[in-house]
Amino acid sequence: MEIARAAAALFVRQGLRSTRAEDIAQAAGIAPRTFYRYFATKEEAVAPLYAAGAQRWIEAVRTAPAGLPVPQALEHAVRHTLTPGLGVSAASWEWLRTLVRLAGTSPALRKVWAEVCQASEGALAE
Repeated sequence: MEIARAAAALFVRQGLRSTRAEDIAQAAGIAPRTFYRYFATKEEAVAPLYAAGAQRWIEAVRTAPAGLPVPQALEHAVRHTLTPGLGVSAASWEWLRTLVRLAGTSPALRKVWAEVCQASEGALAE
């Protein structure tokens, strides 16, 4: 998760295009070779953060009060996972917003985001 946090911090601070995998490795305190052992691309480095967010979302939907219609259960999840100061820290909220925006502008990052979303759909459907 430290590599993912280092990548996210760099993406937020200096942008996706200006960040190299080597920069992420240095920020995480690892060798570039170690980085590439775990991730094929710099974009893949944030997948653990996307997955952790998806897991929080799934748990928030699961813990919505029983009997709520689906739209209200989703509203419950939004309040508990996407409300700065309540469900998420202000700093994490900024990271989230930036990473989601970047996924909209980068096909490589959008692929990582889509893979995480697809993997979580089964659990969410339950």
